[in-house]
Amino acid sequence: MSSHTPRGLKNLVALSRAPGASFSAPASSTGRPVEAKAGMGATSESDDQVAAMLAASDQLKVSQMLATAGLAPEEAAEAAAAAAGASDSAGSASGAAARLVPLLREELGLVRDQLATAERNFESVSAAHAQAQRELEELRSQNAALVSQAPDVAAAALAAAAAQEKVDVASAEAAKARSALAAITRERDAAQAKVAHLTKAQGLAAEQIKKLRREAADAQFEKGKLASLVEASQRQSSALNAELASMATSLTVAEASLESVRNENVALKAALAAAEAQAVAASSAEDAAARLDAALDEAAALKSELLEMRSSAQARKLELDAALADKDAAESALASRDARIRDLMASAASSADDEVPVYNESTGESSHSSRSYAPAPVMAALVKARGALRSTLADLLTAERAAESSLTCLVCLGGLNEPILFPTCEHVVCEGCAPADLGQCPECEAPNEARFAGPLRVDALETLASKSQFKLQSLQAASEQLDVLFAAVYAAVGAGAVEE
Repeated sequence: MSSHTPRGLKNLVALSRAPGASFSAPASSTGRPVEAKAGMGATSESDDQVAAMLAASDQLKVSQMLATAGLAPEEAAEAAAAAAGASDSAGSASGAAARLVPLLREELGLVRDQLATAERNFESVSAAHAQAQRELEELRSQNAALVSQAPDVAAAALAAAAAQEKVDVASAEAAKARSALAAITRERDAAQAKVAHLTKAQGLAAEQIKKLRREAADAQFEKGKLASLVEASQRQSSALNAELASMATSLTVAEASLESVRNENVALKAALAAAEAQAVAASSAEDAAARLDAALDEAAALKSELLEMRSSAQARKLELDAALADKDAAESALASRDARIRDLMASAASSADDEVPVYNESTGESSHSSRSYAPAPVMAALVKARGALRSTLADLLTAERAAESSLTCLVCLGGLNEPILFPTCEHVVCEGCAPADLGQCPECEAPNEARFAGPLRVDALETLASKSQFKLQSLQAASEQLDVLFAAVYAAVGAGAVEE
């Protein structure tokens, strides 16, 4: 070596002459290259690989510098051999990276397809949610129709009030009739007293006649003496007979008047009973007619609602069958993806058969590593793809959790199970969370005016809740499988310690 050779070149030549020297990655005390685990802060194998490639490039530059520096032929040959070994190491690393890139691209394509499928499923869930919103709007319109029938109820109430006024008028007339009947009864009592008095007078007169007849009989014996008395007695008897006839006529008239009063009393009692019966019948008939109209309207509404609920149940059943088919397809896709990941890991493990010579400082011997190393740009691209996929999955999970929150029962804080709707407050809860009589909403305690119609089931929301839960689980599983996939890829290419 000439005297003008730089000191740095002399040191490189001395290093290249060392037995088993190689510009490879640093080795551990056991003679194997240092391997770091994913997520640790130690020196990664990707850094070792890049260092090996840079060392090979430096060796090429050193060989050129040795040639221009005027080294001896044997020293130049040794330096060229060292440069050739470094070039072979770089070529083997590039070949391993070239074999892994198509596999990684294929796996990325599969993940993109799964993300597209998840987006389509999310769109179907959004469409089902919109359908549920439309059904809720229909239920609101039905509730508005029920509220619009309130004027009919008010008219019925006014009619009932008018009927009550008629009943009050009839009651007043009945009271007047009772007063008239009491007056007639008093007149009848007075007539009866008068008849009793006349009867008593007639009895007295009869006794008087008997007495006079006895006196007349006695006077017959004293006819001569008492002729004048007989004539006077006869005149008195004639007067008495006339009075008796007049009294008999008056008694007959009084009896006829009493009979007429009795007939009028009976007629008044019959009229009063008829008026009371008519008032009661009118009130009962109006109430029965109102109840009948309300029952007919309610029956028609319930019949139409039952038909709508049956058609909605058929549609929900079809949607549930489609959701189950989607679930089976997704499970099959997950199983296929797991098998694909296992095949990829096995392929990555078997493809790393190119050995890289490593210098063991403790033994001074050269060993081999079956690990292959990917260049830094490839690892950077993998890290970027992983971050993009994680961001997309996070957005999908956020949207799915937001959709799930609208399908949660606020009583038990779980997914809707056999949901029912309270029309008054439009709250939807699980059937098990609602009271048995459906008297009030368990969420806001508002009274349920439609409890007589039975529970209003909303099966579409239960189907949406099941779909949302399934999509959420699928996205979470996809996120976990994505981490497993990238961990396997990093392990295969020797980049297990690359952090995000």
